[in-house]
Amino acid sequence: MGIYVKEENQPWNHKQIAGNATGDNALDATSDNNIKNKVATAKFNEIDSTLEDLTGGGYLNTVDINTVLTPGSYLALSNCTHIPTTDSWYTLNVFAGGTGAFIQQAVAASNNTMYYRHHDGNGWSAWQRVQNAYKQYTLTGTTDGNGALAWSANPNKIHPVLAESNDKIVLPYKSSDGAGWWLKVLNYALEPVRSTSVSCIITYFED
Repeated sequence: MGIYVKEENQPWNHKQIAGNATGDNALDATSDNNIKNKVATAKFNEIDSTLEDLTGGGYLNTVDINTVLTPGSYLALSNCTHIPTTDSWYTLNVFAGGTGAFIQQAVAASNNTMYYRHHDGNGWSAWQRVQNAYKQYTLTGTTDGNGALAWSANPNKIHPVLAESNDKIVLPYKSSDGAGWWLKVLNYALEPVRSTSVSCIITYFED
């Protein structure tokens, strides 16, 4: 009893599998595994080729991002059009939804800010910024005669959420000229804590 097997670029060959078959015509464990491995490799290559046909990716330079619809991951330079901002290059991920529906996700290399938008088959929505993870900063300093403490000179990029001190009330506010963030430090009677060394933890996020 036996079977016929065929390896690549070789003629059909009869292999015995019953009894005590030996020699070139015996189908031993090694030969059997070789055949299985070749079949598995052929199937993997077929699937891998299909995946390559379905996915995109690459380097985008002076490209209109509105036209990037093939699912995949891309590197989009700041001279591309319709990116969220032009002050950074982006990692761009494209996902396909239903018929004619797509989602683009863009992450800025400069500060990891994430944006997303969707295509409904008729056009792209506006980019929406995903709020970055909160950060914390410990500030130690001496309040001035009004109970104020200077914090940040970059008010348009930093957004405080909460300021805390063990035994004081700390309120973030922008300076009247909009040039920086300050902290108003009060005691529990809501009186300014003047000319005093204080330490506080500020929770904030950045653009």
